[in-house]
Amino acid sequence: MKRICEVKEITAEIIVYRYSQEKTMNYFKAKVGRLATPSVCEMSSTVVRQLAKDGLMDDGKEDLLGPARIKAACEMLSQYLSSDMYTTLLASYDFDALHAHIQSIQAERAVFAEDSAPAPKAKRGKTQTQNGEAAEKKRKAPAKGSNGVEKLKKVNVQGMSKISSFFQKPK
Repeated sequence: MKRICEVKEITAEIIVYRYSQEKTMNYFKAKVGRLATPSVCEMSSTVVRQLAKDGLMDDGKEDLLGPARIKAACEMLSQYLSSDMYTTLLASYDFDALHAHIQSIQAERAVFAEDSAPAPKAKRGKTQTQNGEAAEKKRKAPAKGSNGVEKLKKVNVQGMSKISSFFQKPK
């Protein structure tokens, strides 16, 4: 409680705590700082994979790697924070260069995806046979009945009365 609240000791037995937004943010920043250290951050394979996916693990990106680790630490901590507290925590850091880098990578990926995507195929009209006539669409064969139904079809029912006759009133 002392980490996120202002403490006032009225008497030796009575201690009063008052929530402090500033102390809470300082506490969370200390947590983020500890989680953003390379030794702790690299223990999470998910974080390392995300940093590599964003191209931040490459040589020459050290200036962006620090803010990326901080943002990843904030995202890890956000699992335990309210959304308001998370947005306040993110607002306390400067991620402008990181956001610009990620947007440029996403734009490059979008261009690459457009170039490598296959061209949409035109809808097929009716295909024509060799005689020039329009071929009909192939239809599915009717579904086959179950084994029990197939066996009942083979039974000789001549001379047997219908089931409905058992439920009629006797004459």
